[in-house]
Amino acid sequence: MQLRKQTRNRGIYYLYLAYETTADGKIVNSGCIRLAESIAPQQEGTVIIPANIPERGKCFLKVKYLLKSGNGLQETDSLLGFDEILLQNEDGRNQNAVMLMETGLVGGFIKVTESNRYLEMENNAFHYVFNKLTGLFENMSAAGENILDQPMELNIWRAPTDNDRKIKLEWMDAHYDQSYVRAYETSYQAEESKVTIFTHIAVVAATVQKVLDIHAVWEVTLDGAVSVKMNMVKDMEFPMLPRFGLRLFLKDNFKNVTYYGIGPDESYVDKCRSGSHGVYTSKVEDLHEDYLRPQENGSHTDCDYVCVSNDKMTLSAAGKKTIAFNASEYTQEELTNKKHGYELEKCGSTVLCIDYSQNGIGSNSCGPVLSEKYQLNEEKFTFDVKLVLHNR
Repeated sequence: MQLRKQTRNRGIYYLYLAYETTADGKIVNSGCIRLAESIAPQQEGTVIIPANIPERGKCFLKVKYLLKSGNGLQETDSLLGFDEILLQNEDGRNQNAVMLMETGLVGGFIKVTESNRYLEMENNAFHYVFNKLTGLFENMSAAGENILDQPMELNIWRAPTDNDRKIKLEWMDAHYDQSYVRAYETSYQAEESKVTIFTHIAVVAATVQKVLDIHAVWEVTLDGAVSVKMNMVKDMEFPMLPRFGLRLFLKDNFKNVTYYGIGPDESYVDKCRSGSHGVYTSKVEDLHEDYLRPQENGSHTDCDYVCVSNDKMTLSAAGKKTIAFNASEYTQEELTNKKHGYELEKCGSTVLCIDYSQNGIGSNSCGPVLSEKYQLNEEKFTFDVKLVLHNR
């Protein structure tokens, strides 16, 4: 590992290094390194770190820089900063995510019933209702209990942040905050091991052309797992999107969250350097960041999976690529409309947003426009995610 002392005033003699190698969030190797000699200002030095990389799993090397001796402002061993490096190995997939997505409920043959508006799919493990007018699920039940308080939604809105104060005017002119989904065509194919649903849908709003044109393929398998692959084409006359993903209103007893991603504090594509990859657990209420003015908060980016649980059941989500998620007691509409934190009212559900991505946070309240590399403004993109229910 190459270290460079950027400042001109003194060498690196006042710190030491602590390192750890993790695989899927589990520490497999760790230690401390005290530099044999200082690195002079504006010079580089090499440090040998025994990484011991496993063949399988998503592996990171985290190097922390700690203070050797205390001073008037800092105690001995104070953290001065850290770096995190993704390590290459034979199979870099998160093995916990792979296993999670392969274990669902135990069910048998899926019976399909079609009406003008709905497709109902059920076996001895689950009962799902798919709305052909929206191209999304209306109800999802397992063990006789419906896990959804409201129908599933496609979601492109977020409560504007302080730094969205300019772009939000464009978002509202585009009616992003009033958008909804309509389906043009839906068909299905039932096989012995799964049901496949094909649907052509769009994200639309009153008085404007459609924002996104979407061809989606859903698969429901015997174990109750639900996979979707959505191919999107965005009308580039519209501004960058606040976000894109699914919004689920889960029963309010889904209070426990476990995820592998950047934590423990909130993280976004351009606001994540203070966090690191790992397995984190939290109560839904503790994921809320209480900003002075209510706004989008509490999301986590670059996640391999997220699991939300109650006492009986767990709903897990993972993507072909990493996802972002937000779990909250408040809706984005509530956060948009209220001006003070004390005015916020809980919605009575656990609101789970599973996102392809969110627009970056930026600094446009008083600084430049959000950098293009952090904008959610692709003309074509694919969202590929799987939802799995597990009995606890």
